Amino acid sequence: MKVNYKTILTCLFIFIILGSSLSAKTGNETSGVGIILGNPTGLSFKFLDSGATHFNGGLSWSFKNETNLQIHIDYIFKRFTPIYINRDFSLTPTMGIGGHLKTKDSELGVRVPFGLMYEFRETPFDMFIEIAPALDLIPATDFEFSIAIAVRYLF
Repeated sequence: MKVNYKTILTCLFIFIILGSSLSAKTGNETSGVGIILGNPTGLSFKFLDSGATHFNGGLSWSFKNETNLQIHIDYIFKRFTPIYINRDFSLTPTMGIGGHLKTKDSELGVRVPFGLMYEFRETPFDMFIEIAPALDLIPATDFEFSIAIAVRYLF
């Protein structure tokens, strides 16, 4: 598969502008950008963080079978009681709903990510691990799931 760098750069630009503009309009929300490792692997974005919900986005590559570009956007709920490991360390359970688009065969589908998020207290970073069952709807119905871990710088 030939990689179209113009498409990749255009998608990256759209994610950054969208995240920055949505955060700027609402004032106190946090945006972030970082890396996501697993299946898929690439860039992770966070925008419109209200404390209870936020949007996650990803511009990544799936190495399952053949390499292909994957874009996903999820609406994430953080309205659950944190799991306290000790006084200074807690994990917040998350879940959400979203969609994904894969360039190989122009696959379009829905995702339901479940995860655990850690937000650092003293530094502008967060990290999460997620499992996301997905149902491809176009061009054919197919079920799959992805597992990933991400670290993002917040601004």
